[in-house]
Amino acid sequence: MKILIYTFEFIPHAGGVATYNYELAKGLSELGQDVIVLAPKYSDEDVILDKQMPFNIVRMNFSILNAMRLNRNIIRSSISAYYFIKTLQHYNPDRILVTQDVAHESAALARLFHPFRFILTVHGTEVHTHFPKVKSGWWLIHLLRQLRSRLIKWFFHKADRIICVSSFTENLLNEKVKFSKNKTTVIRNGINFQTLVAGDNKSRNKEIRKKLKLEGNKVLLTVGRLTPRKGQDTVIKALPQVIRNIPNVKYVIVGTGNYRQFLEKIVREKGVSDRVVFAGEVSKDDLKSYYELCDIFIMLSRRSGHTVEGLGISFLEAMAFSKPLIGGNHGGVNEVIENGKTGLLIDPTDVNAATEAICSVLKNGELAESLGKAGRKKVEEVFSRKSMAEKTLELL
Repeated sequence: MKILIYTFEFIPHAGGVATYNYELAKGLSELGQDVIVLAPKYSDEDVILDKQMPFNIVRMNFSILNAMRLNRNIIRSSISAYYFIKTLQHYNPDRILVTQDVAHESAALARLFHPFRFILTVHGTEVHTHFPKVKSGWWLIHLLRQLRSRLIKWFFHKADRIICVSSFTENLLNEKVKFSKNKTTVIRNGINFQTLVAGDNKSRNKEIRKKLKLEGNKVLLTVGRLTPRKGQDTVIKALPQVIRNIPNVKYVIVGTGNYRQFLEKIVREKGVSDRVVFAGEVSKDDLKSYYELCDIFIMLSRRSGHTVEGLGISFLEAMAFSKPLIGGNHGGVNEVIENGKTGLLIDPTDVNAATEAICSVLKNGELAESLGKAGRKKVEEVFSRKSMAEKTLELL
């Protein structure tokens, strides 16, 4: 079967949605399907990466910054819809998966001029951005937003099925839009945990420990974009209290984003500049080392504006390395972390709760080991790439 995946987030772009699309494409390919991915061109180096993939990748030739602003510019929407229609005509796929919010908008415009059957994937945040409730801004902008929302709602109703990455996302979507019975279904994100943890990274782990001055320290790790939703600020605020109980603690933050300056300000205010490491964006190979060298993976996700945590792929990656998790009791995180079994769930804005959770895991080796083992078991049983791909293929 020839399957087209249409997205505006794909490797080498960082983030959970990009990872989802890669894992889905790879998983369907491993099941013997002929997969084509339509995604933006991020740089001239993409061609090197694309040649290594066991499926075809068609790159839309405009920058990622322009691509991610697609919903604000009708010209870019039109260009992207044109790319999409030309790809349909060239490859004539048997099935189409539209798997990301900006792609939803572009494909909806294309659907006005070129009929095709399709399945959607919804992650979480786009439910709020596609179907906003609050009237805001100049009347003309509000009118355009209403028209856009109606177009996307029409497009969603035209879908054969809608895949939601968590029950949280499915419930959120059904609260906003009334669908016919069995229109939506939950297929949770999956990762290839065997490949993720494969290989001997001891020498690289040692290099990174030395480079970041982590020797002799317990390490807390967050992997995610530097945005209010990911909750790095709460962890930083908890550090002074944690250090009073456990002096040898450092917090490593992997990821990039506009929130970094604000986080750095909190670090200075709390006097923990020597305890927080902003690692920036790291390679996939180095990311393995970061997971391996940490003692706790912590991401206190919360709702921020329209953004929500639909599931949280970085939790799954940490679970593959048998790491104890601490997460925010929000969104789809509850479906990953079973409180007290695979990790600890806390109020993501409660600094005292964060302190207590961190200290309880760091002080109790048996608890940390138990949480890590249970997490590894769950990722193997529930969140595998193979399972995600098989369930998706059943829908197709």
